[in-house]
Order: sequence, then C-alpha cells, then structure tokens
Amino acid sequence: MEQLDLDDSQRRAIKTATGATATVITGASGTGKTTVLLEAASHIIEAGQSLVLLAAGRKAADDLRSKLTLRHGRLPHNVSVRTAQAWAFGILQEYAADRGRQTPELITGPGQDAIITELLAEIGDQIPWPEAITPDVIALPGFRAELRDLLTRAAELGLSGADLVQLGTDRSEENWIAVGHLMDHYENALALEDATAPGGAGADRFDHARLVHQAARLLATPDAWSQGAMPTWDWVLVDDYQNATLATASLLSSVHDIIPGDGRGARLVMTADPDTAVEGFRGGIAHLPGLARGSKPGLGVNAGLVTLEKRHRAGAKLAALQDSLIARIGVAGTGEHRKPEAADGEDTISITTFPGGDQQLSGIARMIRREHVRGNLRYDDIAIITRSRGAHTEIERVLREAGVRVRPAARNQPLRYSRVVRALMDIIREAGGGELADADLLGLLSSPVIGLEPSHRRTLVQHVNAAFGESETPVRDALVEPPKEDWAQPLRRLSHILDKARVAIASGLDAEAVLWEAWETVGLAEDWRERALSGGPTSRSSGAMLDSVMQMFRVAQRMVDRDARTTAAQLIDELEGQDIAEDSIARTGRESGVHLLTPAMAIGQDFEFVIVADLNDGAWPNLRIRDGLFGAGRLAELHLDRLTDGISGLRSVLDDELRMLAFSIGRARKELVFTAVDSEDTSHSRFIDLIATEADIEHIESSQLSMSIPGVIGRLRSAISDPTLRVRDSDRELAADILASLPTWSPSDRIGVAPETWIPTLEPSNPEPWEASTRISPSSVENILKCTLKWFMESAGLKNVEDVLALSRGTFVHELAEKHPDGDLQAMMESVEAMWDDYAADLADGYEREFEREIVLFQVETLSNYLREHPKGIVERTVRVETDSFTVAGRIDRIEETPDGPVIVDFKTGKPKSKTLAQENPQLKVYQWLYEKETGQATAGAKLVHVSEADKSGLPKTREQDPLTDEGRAQVDEMLIEVKNELGGVDLGARENDACRYCSAKVVCPLYEEGALFS
Repeated sequence: MEQLDLDDSQRRAIKTATGATATVITGASGTGKTTVLLEAASHIIEAGQSLVLLAAGRKAADDLRSKLTLRHGRLPHNVSVRTAQAWAFGILQEYAADRGRQTPELITGPGQDAIITELLAEIGDQIPWPEAITPDVIALPGFRAELRDLLTRAAELGLSGADLVQLGTDRSEENWIAVGHLMDHYENALALEDATAPGGAGADRFDHARLVHQAARLLATPDAWSQGAMPTWDWVLVDDYQNATLATASLLSSVHDIIPGDGRGARLVMTADPDTAVEGFRGGIAHLPGLARGSKPGLGVNAGLVTLEKRHRAGAKLAALQDSLIARIGVAGTGEHRKPEAADGEDTISITTFPGGDQQLSGIARMIRREHVRGNLRYDDIAIITRSRGAHTEIERVLREAGVRVRPAARNQPLRYSRVVRALMDIIREAGGGELADADLLGLLSSPVIGLEPSHRRTLVQHVNAAFGESETPVRDALVEPPKEDWAQPLRRLSHILDKARVAIASGLDAEAVLWEAWETVGLAEDWRERALSGGPTSRSSGAMLDSVMQMFRVAQRMVDRDARTTAAQLIDELEGQDIAEDSIARTGRESGVHLLTPAMAIGQDFEFVIVADLNDGAWPNLRIRDGLFGAGRLAELHLDRLTDGISGLRSVLDDELRMLAFSIGRARKELVFTAVDSEDTSHSRFIDLIATEADIEHIESSQLSMSIPGVIGRLRSAISDPTLRVRDSDRELAADILASLPTWSPSDRIGVAPETWIPTLEPSNPEPWEASTRISPSSVENILKCTLKWFMESAGLKNVEDVLALSRGTFVHELAEKHPDGDLQAMMESVEAMWDDYAADLADGYEREFEREIVLFQVETLSNYLREHPKGIVERTVRVETDSFTVAGRIDRIEETPDGPVIVDFKTGKPKSKTLAQENPQLKVYQWLYEKETGQATAGAKLVHVSEADKSGLPKTREQDPLTDEGRAQVDEMLIEVKNELGGVDLGARENDACRYCSAKVVCPLYEEGALFS
C-alpha cells in the first residue's frame, strides 16, 4: 500500500481516531481532513473490519470510493462509500426485506409536489389556514414551494405534525398550526394501505427529508427487526460533518448506540470545518461537530477532538485571506482549528471589476482562455463559483460562444417544457388515441423530433390545404396516407413514428417500452450525441435535448419499477403534473469542461484556478433573513437556539454568507480571482472592501476581445487590414503568416479557420446600388439609423424566437384593430377565438401557450378600451412618397380627426418608451412627413398607443409627439439622406446602442466578440 507523507498533526489524528469510540477531526481548508479520513479508512479495511464512509454528496462519494478502490485494488463487501441518504435508504431496504415488504420507494421532488397538490385539492378547505391564505393563494405554484420548504425543514428537524401544531400554538404561529394538520394527512398519503402488511403489493414511500430519520428510528428499535437481522457496523466515518443535518446526527447517534457482538456500538470518526459550512439552506448545521463532543440525546456522542495544524493547499496569500474572513465568523461550537500553518505553494489573488454584467462575463471568458491557451491549463481544472446558480445559464452561453468548453448548467424548468420531451409526449398522446388538433400536429412537425423549418412549414401547409382543403382536419387526414411527393416527407416520417408507437401501445407494452419504441423510431440519438460531443455551435442544444430525453426515460423507469402495469398514458399524466424540475443527469456526469458551481455544489472539490464571480452588493452578501411565507427559517433558528447558546437571525445569515465565501476561497489550489460589477446601478460587494484596498482592485472600463479562435482571427485580420491601428509592416506580415497557417494547427471545421469562409475576402453578392423602387418603411428608417447591420440581418430573416413572437403578437393585435375600429370587445374576443389556433400553433401546450394567451387578451381588452373612448378615424391608411434613391411607404394604423386636425396613431404591443423619446421618435416623424407630403395637409401631431400597459382606468399608456415644424421636416429630410448614405454601398454600418445586449445580429457584429470574424 502506498505510504502518504503525513504531517505530525495528521498522524496524531489518525492514531487518536482509530483508538477511540468517537472522534471529531477539525481543520481549516487544505489541512488534509479528507486525506486523514481516507488513511483511517485504509487502516480499518486492512484490519478486516466493517466500515461505512459518508460523503456530503454523490460526486464526493464517487471520488472517495475511487480513491479507496485505487489504493486497495477493490473494496471488501463490508465496506461501502455513500451519502447519508443512500445509506439510510439501504437500511430501509434491509428492513423491508426482513419484514417481507416490497423495496421502499424514494419520492422525487416532482412526486412530492404532485402529492401536495392532490392533498390541497382534496382536503385544503379542511385545514385551518390563516385568513390571509385564500383559495387563490393556495392555487399558486409558489405557495406549494413554500409549503414544501416548511414540510422538509420540519422533517429534517424530526418534528411530527403534532409537534408543529404545538410549536405553532406556543409561538402564536398560525401557519405552523395549519401545516401541522396538513402534515398528518401528508404522512398518511406517503404509503399505500397494503404496504403495512407483510407480502403487501405496495411499498413504503419516503421523501428525502424523512428518509434518514426513519432509518435512525429503526436502528434505535432493535425489537422491530427479526433476530440477528438488524445491520451493524464496526466503523462509520463522516467527511464534512459541518454540512450534515440533524437527521444525520440522529442516525449516527443510533448506530453508535447499537450493541453488536463486541459489546459496543459503531465507532465514529467525523471530519469538519465549522467555518466553511455551506449547506445551511438545506438544513445543514455548522454546530454539529461541536455538539458531537457533548452528550445530548440524538446529537452528542462524547467525541474527542483532534485538530490539524498545517495546510497542504495553495500558499500564504490564500491562507491569510481565508483566515481574515474566518476571524469575523462567530465560533460554531469549536474554534481550535483556526489559523493553521500555511502551505509553501505559490498562489495569486486578484480582484477585477467591470462596468456592466456583459463585460464581466466577457472578461471571465478572456481570463479562462488566457489560462487555457497560454498557461496550458485544462478546462477541468477551472471553476466559476457564484453564490446562486441563477446566473449559470447565461455564463454557460457566453463561455461557449467564446470557445470555452463548459459543463452544462442545471435546468430549472419542469421536464415537459423541453421541446423534445413535449414532442415525445404528443407522439404518445396521439398514438394512444388522443387525437391532437391540427395546430398541435403542425407543432409536432416543427419540433426537434421532425425538424420542419418555418419556411418549409408554410409550403407544406399550402400543399396540405390544396390536397385536403375540404376536410376540417387536413393535417390529420394527410398523416393517414401521406402523399408521395417530396414536400410530404416530414408527414411520412411522423406517420411512421406514430404507427410504431400505436403498435407498441396496442401490444400492451409498459410506459418505458412504449417510450423506447417511439424514441428508437425517431432515430436521432446518434446524430445528437455526435453533435453534443463535437463542441460546435449546436453541441449545447443537442446535449440539452439528450439530457431531457434521458430524464424522461428515468421517470418512466421509476414508474415501471414501482408498478409494472404503468401505461404510457399514465407516464404522460405524471409529466403533465410536474411543476418543478427533475434532477439533471448532466450534473452527475463526467463531461469535461469548466465547472459552474455554487459553494454547496463545490463540496469535496478543489481546482487550480477559481473565479468567484458576481461578488456584488446585495447579491453576496445577501443579508435577507432566510425565511418565507411559512417561517421555515424561524423554525430552524428556534430549534437551533435550543441546541446552542442562541444566535440572532441576522448574525446567523451574515455568518452563513461569510462561510460560503471562505469556503469558495478554499477551493483554489493556485490562483483566485474575484469579479464584480461597478456601475451607476451596481457596486461591488462590501466583502471586497473587507479583503482589499482600492489600490488592489483593477477596474476594467471597456470591453476587451477574448482569446477565442474567432476573436484571435478577428484581431489578426484587423492587424492586416485596418490602417487606423498603425501596425508595423513586420507585424502585419507576421499576422498574415499566422492566418495562413491556421488550417494546419486548428481543426478545419471550426468556424472561421478555413480561408474560403473568411467573409471579408468574399465578393459582394450584388454590388449595384439600391434601386429607387426599393421600399423603405418608416420603421425601417428608424431601424437603419439605429443600426444598419441589425436592420439588414433581420430583413434577411435573422430573428430570435422572442423577436418572432413579439412580431406575431403585434400583427395579431393590429389585425384586430383593423377589423374592429369601433372597439366592440365581444366581437374582438370572438375574433381572438377564431384566430387563436393558427396564432398559437408554434407555442407549447401548457404554460407557454397560456401565458401568451393572457398577454394577448390583456392587450386586446386595453385596445378595446382605447377604441371605444376615442373618435373613429381612418384605419390602415397607406401613404407613399418616392425619392431619387428609394420609396418611403407605410400603413398608418389609425388617423383620428380632431378639432386641431388629423392625429397619426401607431399601436404598439411592446414596452412604452419615455415621453422624451416619443417626442423624437423617428418613425412617428416619418409618418407625419409622409401624410403631409401625400395629402398636402399638416397634422396635429402623432402618438404611440401602448396596449401592453394600462392606467388605472384601463386605458393604454400613450406617448405623444408634437406636430412637425419646419425644423422637424428638415430633420426628416436629413434622416432620409442619412439612410441613402447608409444604403449607398456594399458595407453595412454597425452602431452600439441600448438594444445590443439582446441583439440577434451580435453573431456577425464587429463591435462584439461573437462577430469578430466579420471585422
């Protein structure tokens, strides 16, 4: 066996722990607590004794298991490495086998939510809710989330429904009394009636919170087991005990009290650093290591204390930084481990602030690319730690666009919101006789499963209507016997998939088998796998879709394991009933790349390079008291006060925030970077002021190009072709040589590497100037002046999904305004119903479609209020004026006659502009100019009518523009001359503006990293 080079305090800790009945080993980050625990485990394994090694999470358990297996070749049968929940579940399984019951079932988060939803529907009116909790409040998803939080916290504290009712009575907490009554019903709903008898058909069901407590109760009652059936262990070792819950403490106390053959309970070894506890929001208690030294029932095991005295990670700078923060944290039971001797490694700390969030993310991408390219650092050795994971999706997007390989961020939506899962659900629903509407079938054709492009979809609909136009359901009829022509290929493919699924359902196959038959027939698994692994532009979406499909299979497998008779229809009902996300398989996988973590997700890991991001005031520290509607935080604090000397809520919150930061600092082996935003709206965290002076902070004032391949190519091209850079001839030649060598050292299929794909070298497709007949609308005038590049790309069809939906909504509302100029609300609503299926054809069933419907109905009602309150006018008046370069033409939504003259009205479905911006709005000015030019009559002004927002009387917000003056007319003339100049050549100007952050044209914009290839 390999001998480790241990320091004196580590050898002393191992000797003490292996010779005592219970020991707590404390030490700061990097002092080798896990190393000591593994060394102690190895001594126990070599002695042939039984052992359970508990880790704080699945990944940490996997890593510990791998290290022990590597060291010993294989692990004996009496040695296991698990999480506390997995160990407890194993105990429940052994008990079920001993009593002749089925294997117990672990309830997932969505499953628990479904049970609570059903209970509230059935007996919600029997619960003594406080007056403020009305049926409308109970129906909210957020209400159930708060309810789950309290139920979970109460279970972690070992409280029953009666206990919670009593506490609520004692503390005048009406919510606790109500939830205490609900808990009793919830407990009864967790197990099927026949699961209580040996040989019953059902199975005991437990949620995660009750799992560990139930295992502790069983170990505390030997009489519940058959003779000799209760499991025992010689040793239980626990890593990161400061993150354990009261339930885990109770389980350890129970196993320590069991009297096996040698007349004593399992011996315990627990490693801990109370100053870096990061699981408080999940019920973790930093005080547990200190409480273990006492004798309180369920908590104390009279453990001895050993302290590790020397760090073995990083160097003096990181050690001093962590120690300075920890000194501000209240001592949680024990503080002897503080300020150990620093390691002698080299380490660096830097702090960088940026003027905005986008610049921060681009700066982080640049740092990572620099370390990877110049420092030859693997992406796996880099981590970005944020206080919460809300920013991870955006960070992932920016990193991938910059060419950084990154592990996928966790998903937060229910599974049914995934487009591929929704498509598979619709396939099974249709195959099972559900008869989807034609709009839904069209949506299925447009889904990732079939992949019909929007332009091809229009062609297909035209052909279907021509061939089956007399039918009320032409798409359904076309799927029965799809035509043989090329345009019908998507119909034939979908028809084949549906046929296979129908056969599987008719054959009586279970839900998992039906899903497999449908997915196998879809035939996209291998293609998506290759794309996901390629690292190309579609890798992220392909990986996400595969992850969603795998999660769907996991739900089906879980249901079939519970009941082999589960049908495909029951699977669909289960997925439809989920309102919270399934665990993501991607998070537990081994995909390589930069780690996106929160402090809790980083447990058991350390990295060469760590970036602590978003260290902004109000975000980290977040000093809001951890509580909600039901006072789950107060409940935990109350219980903790009974176990300790008592701490205030705010003090506890501040300590938790400091612990998370101190822990994050301890994840770095060599280099640590803090990043934050300093702007008019956001300032860096007060924690930065604690650890640094102003002179230590680097303030980045402008964007920097990252070191992605597109960025490097763009800079090299600029060096060759941009005379304003004043590059020396020798450097220009060097840049040309590097560009010419690109295909030899970078994969040729990477975007921008192959010279024939370099956009600046391509000839213009049409070098001719714009013709006078070219039609430019008033809105185009505004958009061209704002950014010609964006206008051109969007005119060519480059729009994101949100832009397309907003445009469709605007068209929908404008059509209603034209049809019903008098604002008859009933008639308008009838038109909405008649037009809705076509409008919402591409929207997913459920939340997406209902949310959009609410928006549309609100805007229609607001529009109706306006039309009924204002004089009738000319509707959709076309105006047109030819210039020597192009034709300016448009349709005015409404012209209202007033005593002062005609007023131009433009309906808007987006957010209102400010009054100042409306006065200068180019589109309105051009409309006024057009009307005057065509009619010879001056206007009385113009106004924007924003139906997306209403005042207290229900009328839409309006923004007015004064009538054109001579100066205003001259401004329009100048705008049109500027448009003429913008469109006079083959180049397209790019202008930075307030819409750049969300611009769909950033991928080709030379002002931004994403478009560096086009510079």
